[in-house]
Amino acid sequence: MAVNWEDVLKLVLAMFLGGIIGAEREYQDKAAGLRTMIFISVGATLFTVLSRRLSTTGDPGRIAAQIVSGVGFLGAGAILHQRGQVKGLTTAATVWLVAAIGMAVGSDQVALAIAVSAMALIVLAVLPTIEQRMTRGHYRVAYDATCALRPALIDELRTLFAAHGLRIHAERISKGHRSIRCQWLLWGSREAHAALLQALLAHDEVLALRK
Repeated sequence: MAVNWEDVLKLVLAMFLGGIIGAEREYQDKAAGLRTMIFISVGATLFTVLSRRLSTTGDPGRIAAQIVSGVGFLGAGAILHQRGQVKGLTTAATVWLVAAIGMAVGSDQVALAIAVSAMALIVLAVLPTIEQRMTRGHYRVAYDATCALRPALIDELRTLFAAHGLRIHAERISKGHRSIRCQWLLWGSREAHAALLQALLAHDEVLALRK
């Protein structure tokens, strides 16, 4: 059987584009790194090429459509939830985007795939620096407090956060027999967190506190 060199070149291009994005993820020590991104890109390209080859009498998008749902499960595996913080969303989104790049290569949209790859590198490599400058001096801190069993206390503590210039990013409240466990992920400056910590430690109805 003759080798279709055009398809081979598509796979090589998919490997290159997935590789440069994966290299950036590898440099940042993310869960989905160089090899993962290459496999996703090449795999999406191969599935797209095969869907066009095998569907001469049907819908050529049926196999390719399954890539979108299939890669969603892969991306979900990169998302972690820990102490009120959600991590890995950027990596999961990158997995999804790399699959789309592979599909673009397999669909002969080479210029589009290269353009999107360049955009992805700009977002991954340049925007974090801009984000750090925009949020300089602000931090997310997780608080785990055991409070007296008084429901109105929760709203009072939320007001206390706002008074210190802190913003709630995540919240979890669970009621026990004799107390209420409150878990917050708060965003604000170092000084605001320090002042809040002192206020919580001095609060008579905050029975225990962990950071």
